This record gives sequence, structure tokens and C-alpha cells, in this order.
Amino acid sequence: MGSSFVRLTGHFKAGNGTEDFDVWFDVDEELAGGFSESGAPWLIAAIPYGFELGGTIAIERPTDAMLLENTAAFAHVFRRWYKDLKPFEVIADKEIVDPGGEKAFAFFSGGIDSLHTATRYTSLGGTDQVGSVDELLLIWGFDIELDSPSEFAALQKQSEDFAARLGVPLRVMATNIRRPGTFWTNRWGPLCHALGKAACALALEKRYKKAIWAAGYRSDRSVVEGSHPMTDHYLSSSGLAMVYDGADSGRIDKIAFLSRFPWMLEDIHVCWRGASSRNCGKCPKCLRTEIALELTGMMARCNSLPRVSLERIRKAYCGEPAERSYFTEMAEYAKKIGRSDMYMALCESLTRSRHRAPIVNYLSRFEKTPGLWRAGRSIRHMLGA
Repeated sequence: MGSSFVRLTGHFKAGNGTEDFDVWFDVDEELAGGFSESGAPWLIAAIPYGFELGGTIAIERPTDAMLLENTAAFAHVFRRWYKDLKPFEVIADKEIVDPGGEKAFAFFSGGIDSLHTATRYTSLGGTDQVGSVDELLLIWGFDIELDSPSEFAALQKQSEDFAARLGVPLRVMATNIRRPGTFWTNRWGPLCHALGKAACALALEKRYKKAIWAAGYRSDRSVVEGSHPMTDHYLSSSGLAMVYDGADSGRIDKIAFLSRFPWMLEDIHVCWRGASSRNCGKCPKCLRTEIALELTGMMARCNSLPRVSLERIRKAYCGEPAERSYFTEMAEYAKKIGRSDMYMALCESLTRSRHRAPIVNYLSRFEKTPGLWRAGRSIRHMLGA
């Protein structure tokens, strides 16, 4: 972020005995003219609270009719997927709101998915170019917490270097939308990932007409997650289209594409667990990227992740649907290219994880029980989960 910024703030009254709170979005002065004047970003910001608390969401500003209809459909799908989500009603003055945004942008994080998308929307994509963007947008408050300014500054510098080589300017937004202790943090991946991006995009709906973000999975391997090809388009409004990009490509496909530009893989940032500009090298996201880099022969190009061992792959726990999807994709590719060592290690991980999953899921209950959560977590870690 620059030294001077402008803030867009929404005041939330919980109405359930909890304290009122503010949600805000900060941008440099150059972008502030694009701030929304409608209820759109606040509707998106309120949806996880509706899922968590039920009741009524009342928006005090005119809200786009298409967005109201789309988010109702979004909520129907997620309540079908997650039975614990509560129904809620939205009350707002319905209008057809077209704020007149003219630019297209892509969300950027420095990881494999966002690099793949950003490149395909610039001339560097060559014959694989599928469109164009005017800007890239990096969010402070998603992967890196707001109390880590030096870490975010390092990530911003890396991202600016990437953007410069792509020939597209990088813009930055900071937001506190991921409030601790709420679905915004507790269920970020499974529920709120796309909602967070949509809220940030709609906060600048007078600037943008198209927001593009990268698919996390190939469409035939999609799992129930907060960003999904079935649901993300339901976050579009009359004036701002949300585009889920690259769903025909898996992790291996994307790295193979990026291998045309080896410099892109030198300092990739894929990790959220360390909440820093560096990768921890140990979490599931780091591990699956290390495996994919090894299988595509690009590990030597990457300076920001360690080389993975077969023993670590064998012991890795991939019991969650998302991890099973990635490991299955990589096992199939390892078999296809004749990497029998990697294939056997990945298959062993899948088999061991399938056997351990019932125990891990049972122990997960104890992590929510006062006095027992440490024991449950310790046993899970002993099982490699």
C-alpha cells in the first residue's frame, strides 16, 4: 500500500447481542474514485454471517437486482452442500445498478493458479491468450494478515516484479473482511473464498466491469469448496462479471504452461499457512506444488520451495477431498510419464490416508471441545494429519 490511502467502510449491526463492527476496504487514492456507492459489497460481506446466524440481512443502500437474485441461488447451492448453514432473508431496495466500470482485472497472489491466469490474459500468453486485463489486484488481508506489514511489503515487491514482466500494472487493496472467530476465517476455504474476492471486486464496481480469478481445480476434479465453477458466477452483478478462469487445466497443466517462462517459477508464492511472503515448505499447498514441480522437471527452477522426498510423499496425509483430488491427478500423471517411484509414493499416501481418515475425522471433534482440543490435535499430528 502507498503512504496515502482512502477507506470505504460499512457498519454492521449484528443484532444478536454481539458488538457492532466495521468492514473496510483500503486502496490508493488513484483507485478510490472506483469505490462502490451501492449495497453490493456489503451484501457479499454479510452472507457468511447469514449462514452462521440466520435471520435477516438488511442492506441500507440500493442493491443490484441481478446480484440479489444470484446470491439467493448461491445460498441455495451452499445450503445443499453444507447442511449446517442457516437460511436467511435479504431486505434491500432492489434496483438495476450499473456503476459504469470499464476496466478488467485479475486477482493475483503470486501462486501457480494466479500466474497461469494472469499470463493467459496478456500478450505473453501467445496462442493461449484468452482475453486481456488492464490491471492485476493483490489483496492484503487474505494470505497475509494485516498485522504483518513487512511480510506483505515483500510479497507486494515480488508481485510488482511479476506484473512488470507481464506488462500489466499491479494494484493493491487491504481489507479486514476476514474477521477472526467468524465463518470468514473458520471456513475460508470451504465456504468464503470466492465471496471474499467478490466483495473486494464489488467494492470497486465503479472502476471494473470484469473480475477474473483462477480456478483451483480442473472442472472434472472439482470438490465442494468456497470457490467452485458451479457457483462463482452467481456473485456477478449487472455491471460486474465474475469470471472463474482455467477450469480446463489441472495443476500439472498449469506448471507445464508456465515452464515456457522459467523466471515465473523462481519465486512463486503458494503458501497461506505461514502468513508471510515466504513459503513454509511443509503445508499441503506447498507439498502438492513441490510434487508437481518435480513431476514436470521444473523443481530446479524454483528457489522458493524445497525439493520433496519420496518418504515425505508416502507419509503425507491427503484425507480431505481437495487433497485427494490433487494427489490422484498427480499419481495419474506420474504413471503416464513413467515416474514409478513417484507413482508408488503417491498411491501409498492415498491408501494410508483413506485408512486414517475415519480416525482423523473423529479426532477433529475433540479440537472443538474445551479441555480436549490439545490432545485431539496432538494425536492428529502423530497420524500425519
